[in-house]
Amino acid sequence: MSALALKDFMLVRREKSMLFMLILSLALPLAFVSGSGFGLFLAVLPAYYLSGWACAIDYKYKSDRFMRSLPVSSAALVAYRYLSAIVAWAGSFAISAIVWAALSLAGFPLSLSALPYAAILALALTLVSNAVYFGGYYVLGYQNARWAIFFVFSAIGAAGAVFGGAASSGFAFTAPAVSKGSALGSLLSGGAGFSAYAAILAASLALYAISFALSAA
Repeated sequence: MSALALKDFMLVRREKSMLFMLILSLALPLAFVSGSGFGLFLAVLPAYYLSGWACAIDYKYKSDRFMRSLPVSSAALVAYRYLSAIVAWAGSFAISAIVWAALSLAGFPLSLSALPYAAILALALTLVSNAVYFGGYYVLGYQNARWAIFFVFSAIGAAGAVFGGAASSGFAFTAPAVSKGSALGSLLSGGAGFSAYAAILAASLALYAISFALSAA
């Protein structure tokens, strides 16, 4: 499975798209500084970019048909792609975390205490978005998957506006005293409690597992 997972990264590198993913990772903390909630949307893009680009190339060249001829089970063929998305998120957010810490130490309005909560929410949104996209790709086809992810990103943007409130109210990416003006700010400051974060992550993992089961079938 590791060789199959490497395939998608090699495709992205060949198309010189890895640079775009790196730029997104470096810019992520700056998006959080703006206090607009755009950071969470941006955190989803590196992993989705890998998934969407790789699926698009496979669709264009009908690579899925070729891979079905390999001595690998259908579940393994699907599992590598679900694994690749998580690896892509982990790598990109690790870069973002380093930049986040550096900016915080340099005096930017970024709280280090908010970083773990931002990571949990970013991972949850990444799992949800890729669960919908992969499910759409394998169950409904490439074109329908593009529409499905469009609605997911629209929902993320709408949720950020509703739960984040106006930009002037502030988010928990900044100091805790500023972050109490919104529901999203409370989540990112750790004010929701351990059970809330566990529930969010568990729900996103459950959706990812269901999507995988449907795709493998």
